[in-house]
Amino acid sequence: MGPVGRCAGEAPRQLGKWFASGGTDGALSIWEVASGERIRRLAGHSTTVSSAEFHPDGQTIASFGQDGEGFIWSLNPKTDGPRRPLAELWDALDSVDAAEAYSAQWQLVADPEVSVRFLRKQLPAVPVILVAKINQWIDDLDNPKFLVRDAATAALESAGPQAHDRIRAALAKGVSLEMRRRLEQIARKIDAAPMPLRAMRTIQVLELIGTPEARIVLEGLASGAPSVAQSEEAKAALERRAKRESLAK
Repeated sequence: MGPVGRCAGEAPRQLGKWFASGGTDGALSIWEVASGERIRRLAGHSTTVSSAEFHPDGQTIASFGQDGEGFIWSLNPKTDGPRRPLAELWDALDSVDAAEAYSAQWQLVADPEVSVRFLRKQLPAVPVILVAKINQWIDDLDNPKFLVRDAATAALESAGPQAHDRIRAALAKGVSLEMRRRLEQIARKIDAAPMPLRAMRTIQVLELIGTPEARIVLEGLASGAPSVAQSEEAKAALERRAKRESLAK
């Protein structure tokens, strides 16, 4: 942390899936957008924090108080001792404790070469499901056998957004009451399902690392099934990284 003068030009208050806000208590808070949890509190101002600006490098953030005083903060909550094992960090990325996941993200960022190799194996691209298979699952919802109907329901729920358009098309037709009930239930689950936190946090780690190897992994994730949150977030991460790199030049 160190005092700074106000910089010319504004950087955004949001960095990927993190958002910054200032408080009347003189503290700057970093939040995880997806979980709505505060992941870091940075105190140092003697007056209300009036503005905050993430640096394009993704490593620091500047905050300014109403009295004109400014600070540059590292986003990395460095911890003492050796880095936790990769398997533990991977589990932490799925934690309901957003602050724990945030710490794990930065520990992975700190060892880019090893982390990229590990994360490439842990998070594959979402495979494309053939439309014919989705249509078959929809037809199976009207199968006289309960087990077949249940298996088709589970398959369509797992398919998520890839099944969305076909489900809506089926609902627009005349279908049995049982089939309509299942289709509507599946559609509601798909619409309400958030992006898995671990996938989102992993993509942000790769975005922050930003090496050519990390970009290759992101490009692989972005090439997954279209309309799926993981694929779209990987594309967005690549775009954000490219934009920040252009700003940093």
